[in-house]
Amino acid sequence: MTSKKQFFDLRKQQIIKDHHRPVTAYDDQASEAVWAVAQGAEGDKTKAAIYSLSLPTGAGKSMSSVAYCAARYKTDPSFSCGIFVNEIREAVVMQKELEKLVGECCSKLWSHLHRKAHRNKRIDDRAKEQLGQIPERLVSKHELSRCRVIFGTHHALKNDIQSGRKNFTHYKDNPRSICFVDEHPELAVVASVQPRDIVDLFQLFNKYDPEYEGLSVLRDIASRMMTILNGLDKETPEYSLQKFVSSEESEVFEGMSWADIFEKIKDDQNAAELAEWALGIIHFLQESAAGSVFLDRRNHLFVSSRLSYNPGKGAFVVLDATADVHGMLALLGSDHKAFPNPVDIRYDHLETTILPYPSQFRKPSDAIKIKSLWDDFGKWHLNLLRDNTQPGDKVLLISHKSVYTSKVIPFSLFSTTSKPTIWEGREVYGLNWGAGLGSNSFKECNVVVEVGVFHIPRHVLMAQCHAWSGKTITQKMLNDAIGRPSGGDIMEPQGLYADPAKGHLLRWSKQLVMRGRARQVDENGVSLPMRYVSTSDPVLLMEHWNTLYPGAPTPRITTTVSKKAGSYGTRAQKTLDFLQSVKKWPVSSEEFCKAVGCARTHFRQALAVRLIEGYMIQQELDIKSAREIGLPGKALYIVKGSGSDPAREYQDSIKDVRAAPKTIH
Repeated sequence: MTSKKQFFDLRKQQIIKDHHRPVTAYDDQASEAVWAVAQGAEGDKTKAAIYSLSLPTGAGKSMSSVAYCAARYKTDPSFSCGIFVNEIREAVVMQKELEKLVGECCSKLWSHLHRKAHRNKRIDDRAKEQLGQIPERLVSKHELSRCRVIFGTHHALKNDIQSGRKNFTHYKDNPRSICFVDEHPELAVVASVQPRDIVDLFQLFNKYDPEYEGLSVLRDIASRMMTILNGLDKETPEYSLQKFVSSEESEVFEGMSWADIFEKIKDDQNAAELAEWALGIIHFLQESAAGSVFLDRRNHLFVSSRLSYNPGKGAFVVLDATADVHGMLALLGSDHKAFPNPVDIRYDHLETTILPYPSQFRKPSDAIKIKSLWDDFGKWHLNLLRDNTQPGDKVLLISHKSVYTSKVIPFSLFSTTSKPTIWEGREVYGLNWGAGLGSNSFKECNVVVEVGVFHIPRHVLMAQCHAWSGKTITQKMLNDAIGRPSGGDIMEPQGLYADPAKGHLLRWSKQLVMRGRARQVDENGVSLPMRYVSTSDPVLLMEHWNTLYPGAPTPRITTTVSKKAGSYGTRAQKTLDFLQSVKKWPVSSEEFCKAVGCARTHFRQALAVRLIEGYMIQQELDIKSAREIGLPGKALYIVKGSGSDPAREYQDSIKDVRAAPKTIH
């Protein structure tokens, strides 16, 4: 039997078992796409690119990668594969699936919870918390390169490439036939340090190895950092630093690994964690010598970045539900080969409401410092749930981690060993921004409530963009990162950072929303019904709504953007309320202006607002003259759709008004 026949047979088995339905046309489309991109990557002898395929959540991309691996494993003895996921629990599930298809013990899974070396009670306790038990099969890293199929996390893959040890990316000294990366690969190595970090590293090494030659280098660099911090113009938020560390200074730390550092400080009770921390600082110093460093003066951080991926080292296939909106992979240029999404999944039953996010809670890191304000934030969460969910609902609440850990709300972060909180007749699952990618734990939740958006620090976004693009940092580029008002609730960076900044927010929003019931797809390729309550930026969502959720009804928006971020006032809200209330189209400019309270000369101006423009695009609304739609006069009209007859619809609406019964006083 050929590999392709094996692959499709295995996918059929998976679909029938997991979804209890026959294989559909969109299942075949997804399988064909995974097969094509994987074969393309395997056949690329130069291994000169990262291949990506954007498949919607629910299309079976994770299990498809397992089926591909199993099919090739059975039919080609020389085949080897690595599968890398965001969270350890996903890797455990996928390994079990592979071994059902191929046989027990045909693969190895490594994570910090599965490692043989340097185990302690804290690691065992963490394994019990995250996995429900201590893994039975513990693994050493050096065993991985002798195993045909391995599983790991993005973090482990990044560290392996960064170290140059090739335990994950190679099989018997040769690049693996293929490496599947589930969701966007976290391959950008970003290091940020303060002078205090360099001093602490000096003290650590001085304590255990006072003769170490790098001590004088660390002392000089710490002094240089303070000089730079104290001497630069305080008005400029970021500075580009060229050759901040000399090549001679960097050579002192050349080749230093985690094991080298651990050996040096092994008498410390926290040696393993300290070695990891120290290695990050040493990587920063090495990157600084290459010139890719900038200073974030606001936070007193010196930041470096690089990409821990080298074209030619292996066939990487990224299966990412949001690759089409994320923007980072596109920065690779010719080193990235994107396959279009062939699967048409629709969200016809996604009922969405966008609500206002209170400005006083815009920065949770500031709000948490004021107890009364933080308590109000907790009460706002509860009112948000109470007003927008019902007893009997299974609710996934996505919010900031500090909201859960501070116990300001009565819900806990979900784990494999926890249960949902029963609150006022609802089952509430807690999930924080930055976690949960790929999880199936919440697929029965019929309501998803999203609090705010997931911002990452600006210096991290900037560093990631430079890592993926390979572009040298310049002062002009750094100025683009300051951002401009979006017309919504966010500041939008410009230039190199523009698309990745939006893409990051959109990616995390869709990924976590799709943890709920809408990730399940029926036999017609339509997601199951789900309610989505968002307090995200309305402009951002509306401008990308059709891309994020094809076929989904336009959200009911009961919010405007802040006046501080744009030039909005009450008229914008009245405009949005009016457009959402119209039952029959077209609407004349006179009727519109009377409803929203503006002069007829301001008709176009009232609609020329980003939020309103985004809404009109989603609703297929346009502005036409009377002549264009076959009506008398010179008035302007708002019309809906291109296939309707606006003149007839307008005349009918007038008849309806005339025919309406008159009230007798």
